[in-house]
Amino acid sequence: MVEPQPSKLMVRVRFPSPAPPVFADPPPSKPADTACHTSPVISVSEAAVTGVIAGFGVAVPLGAIGVLLIRLGLKAGFRAAVAGGLGVATVDLAYCSLAVCAGSQVSQTISGWGNWPLYISGTVLVGIGLSQLAGAFRDNSGAAAPLKARSQFLRFVGLTALNPMTVVYFAALATVLASRQADVVGRTVFVVGVGSASAAWQILLAAAGALLHKTARPRAMRLLGVTGSAIVVSLGLAVIARGVWPG
Repeated sequence: MVEPQPSKLMVRVRFPSPAPPVFADPPPSKPADTACHTSPVISVSEAAVTGVIAGFGVAVPLGAIGVLLIRLGLKAGFRAAVAGGLGVATVDLAYCSLAVCAGSQVSQTISGWGNWPLYISGTVLVGIGLSQLAGAFRDNSGAAAPLKARSQFLRFVGLTALNPMTVVYFAALATVLASRQADVVGRTVFVVGVGSASAAWQILLAAAGALLHKTARPRAMRLLGVTGSAIVVSLGLAVIARGVWPG
């Protein structure tokens, strides 16, 4: 007799599929702290100090223009020399304004000129120095006509404008203002500081020449005039040589 097998009850239990996990909303991201990545805004006082330092930086190194200014004071006195010095400061102010407004474009334009500005300015300086040397050896027994302040102002404006490398110098400083986020007021104060410092130094040179004009004897004045003219010729030749041999 065969015993019946117990029936197998198959129960299939369906478990509900797990619900997708619910994640909490991520916390709002904090805004990046950009204060450490940007330079602080330059203040008006910092712009003024920077401009004064830049003005003295371009004016104090005694070059051909400074020697000519001292010689003018030695020959014609304080008034004519101050007029010439203000002409120099006017060009420095104009070049600085141009550099602050469009420094990079002006620098690229001047770089495209090559060494021609050096050749032209050097040749003009050599010509002026030789003319002054010739005049120093002439018979100056007669009374010389007084030099007009206006003509000396225009003369030194032209001489200073022949050196466009001043724009490149100020353009490099203008990039510093841009990196420090200088506003219109800061840039204006910087330009005014440059012009004021340049004018102060040129007036000092004019006063030095005028002091020699009052105190030096005629023979000493002639010797100083010849020396100054020879220095101008030498500096002009040095400018030309720098264009021929840039290294």
